[in-house]
Amino acid sequence: MPFRELAFSNEDVYKCVIVHEPAIVDDVRKIGESFEKDVNREFFYTKSYPRGLEIVNSNASKGKTALNLKEYLTVRENIKYKLFAIGDYNNDIDLITFADYGAAPANALDDVKKAAKIHTVSCGDGAVADLIRIIEKEYL
Repeated sequence: MPFRELAFSNEDVYKCVIVHEPAIVDDVRKIGESFEKDVNREFFYTKSYPRGLEIVNSNASKGKTALNLKEYLTVRENIKYKLFAIGDYNNDIDLITFADYGAAPANALDDVKKAAKIHTVSCGDGAVADLIRIIEKEYL
């Protein structure tokens, strides 16, 4: 379905991924964001890698979904949970921002590193394992 037709339809959109040259992806993002003014929809636009643009319902972003899960578990278990999250690209900034403790590996994009409170080794060097070590040492 063409993007404009989708934007004006009554279809529930959960996620759309567009893969193309970086300049085209950036143009698609600008065009999509301009549609927001014409339609009664809110989408969250983010790049998942240089050639990939993710478009999701604004209520279904990684950050909001993780926060909703945290709140659900807190109510269900009657335990105040802390949310740790790690990511390396623009599509992870929302998640890192919503987390109580957002982390970025050494090879993350600069904007991701700026959003993170915790910094780990590079992805290829065991970033998740390093985050677990940091959590055990500094937060438990």
